[in-house]
Amino acid sequence: MIYCHKCAKKVKDDVSVCPNCGETIVSPLKDEEVRPLVQTLHKRSNYYRNWVDRGLSYIVIGSTLLIIGVIFYFLSFQTVSSAEGQGQVLVLNKSTSEFWVFLVGVISGGTLLIVGSAFAIGFGLARRIIRRDVELIRANKSSQVPPIYGMKKPTPSSSKNSAGK
Repeated sequence: MIYCHKCAKKVKDDVSVCPNCGETIVSPLKDEEVRPLVQTLHKRSNYYRNWVDRGLSYIVIGSTLLIIGVIFYFLSFQTVSSAEGQGQVLVLNKSTSEFWVFLVGVISGGTLLIVGSAFAIGFGLARRIIRRDVELIRANKSSQVPPIYGMKKPTPSSSKNSAGK
């Protein structure tokens, strides 16, 4: 993949004109072109950081609601004398307000925990990729960066060989 030095969008290697802004794509960058590209990528990285922070907030709120829900779950039990006279038995009373607080706490807390985890992981990964690309652009003075995690695009010859096996 290669970055457009004007709009900082990733485009395919074989494209000579950016489909987003129409600028001609050049791989070796001049010194004065590196800094604006890196600054634009840093802004995008900070945008993702805000979403990661929001996701972490959801995780904290969701965990708190789950803990409160579990506490209210145990509070919704009542001790009742058994019919056989063998002593006291704990019974879950679904008509008490504590049970409904438990139910709402677990449902909302679990939802926030899952959504927050998805935000933190997804946007954290996107931010990490951009930061890696920034370091590569600075080091190589080129807008061309390798694909993520060393994944290579399959070539037509390799797909024919694997299909024939």
